[in-house]
Amino acid sequence: MANGTTNATHKCMVDITEQEVIFIIVVTLIMDLTALAILHKMPGKKQSVNHFLVKTLAWNDFVSTLMLFSMWLVSSIQCGPVGGYYGCMLMGWMSTTSTIWSAWIVTIMTFCRYISVKYPITYQQKFTISKVAGILGFTWALTLAQLSLPLFGAAAPYRYYDENKICSYEFAPGRFTDVHAVTVAMIGSVGLLTVVFVIYCNTVLIIKMQQRKKIHARNVKDGITHANANKEPNNTFARVTIVLAAGYTVCYGPFSVRLLIDTANKAKTVNSLWHTISLSLVLLNPLLNPIIYVIFNKNYRKYCRRCLVKPCRKSNTVISAKENVSSR
Repeated sequence: MANGTTNATHKCMVDITEQEVIFIIVVTLIMDLTALAILHKMPGKKQSVNHFLVKTLAWNDFVSTLMLFSMWLVSSIQCGPVGGYYGCMLMGWMSTTSTIWSAWIVTIMTFCRYISVKYPITYQQKFTISKVAGILGFTWALTLAQLSLPLFGAAAPYRYYDENKICSYEFAPGRFTDVHAVTVAMIGSVGLLTVVFVIYCNTVLIIKMQQRKKIHARNVKDGITHANANKEPNNTFARVTIVLAAGYTVCYGPFSVRLLIDTANKAKTVNSLWHTISLSLVLLNPLLNPIIYVIFNKNYRKYCRRCLVKPCRKSNTVISAKENVSSR
């Protein structure tokens, strides 16, 4: 009896050194909280479509990461899936939906930036916050419905990944019916198409920025002076665009390709190193998003620096005031 208790306790213990996902989750939570604080304390001006999308992405990444952290924490404490079978199904459904919807938000944001640069008049007339919010709502409902099939027995039940202590979608296409395999293939196909779309849009944006830069340089050379400040924002925009395309491709590309290969092979397990790496890259995306969209943004960086400098100035003012009072 004592040996059985010891074995159960040993099995229940969590080896942090083997929990690579939890480190990503904790760092992501910190970065998402920082991004949300910056976004919501920005000076109150009229909200743009881009700012609205960045805030939506930050909130979605924070909620999805918080759900993953809660699952890991509770599952580690109670030595099993959070809430049992039905709790794991519900949490797995919501967290997987949030993770995939994050990719939709980035894709929509990329498309909006593409239209704003290539067709600026159309963008100003047609792309309002309410219309973009409607598109976001549609993609969220579509993702939620697609991933609800396991709840009705049409696809494999949500799986408890014991090595990472989280519940998520069963991405092994060969473990259930053909409907499940088709669903996995659809997730992989749509994911790969969005990767190609993001790369295409960002490539066009970079080319467009370079063309504007050359026209600006030619005008300056010919004595036609425009705003000299245009050059630097274009370079900054191009750099952010390159980082965005690279980050999105690295995070979702291998995972999407892996799903399609597994579907072709009718794989029944997803326990190889390749599967672990591709899943970790998907979980890494919520960490990269606040870095790309907030820290790489010049306006957000300026505001963050002002927030850091202001408390120092206030503390110095208080100290000098106290010194004056004490000297009197």
